[in-house]
Amino acid sequence: MKKYNLAIYELMTLYLNILFSHLSKFIPTITLISGLLFCSACRKDVGPIIVAPKNTQPISFTTEIQPIFTTNCAVAGCHNTTSQKANMDLTTGYSYGNLVNVTSNNYAPVLRVKPFSSDSSVLQHKVAHTFKYGGQMPPSGSLQSFELDNIKNWISQGAKNN
Repeated sequence: MKKYNLAIYELMTLYLNILFSHLSKFIPTITLISGLLFCSACRKDVGPIIVAPKNTQPISFTTEIQPIFTTNCAVAGCHNTTSQKANMDLTTGYSYGNLVNVTSNNYAPVLRVKPFSSDSSVLQHKVAHTFKYGGQMPPSGSLQSFELDNIKNWISQGAKNN
């Protein structure tokens, strides 16, 4: 019985020596990975990552946003001086004052345009057709993608009257 136990002991010793000799090749790699995981788990949370808008060029209300309203919104029966649907005139000279920091008639207390926050602005949701605040605008169809981008970027840049 002792010879049998001795043989098993020798086999186990041989097996463990072979096993550890192969594992020793991976110890530096295992140590490096463990260290990286440890360090990454200890990093300070710096908050959300802020991604710059696609278009970092300033968007001009006068030359880029108002023409969208004039062509698509301030037309007969919609948001012109005569009709003023939703009590909103989007003609030149009136549109900015009827949009920026103005509470929405239908979705109070939400603002029609909240500077620096396109996602919190009724206008952005209406033209992007998210249906978060009622139907799409304009009702006749979608604005072109560059127009949608300009409106979103203008709001995100502070909705300036420039």
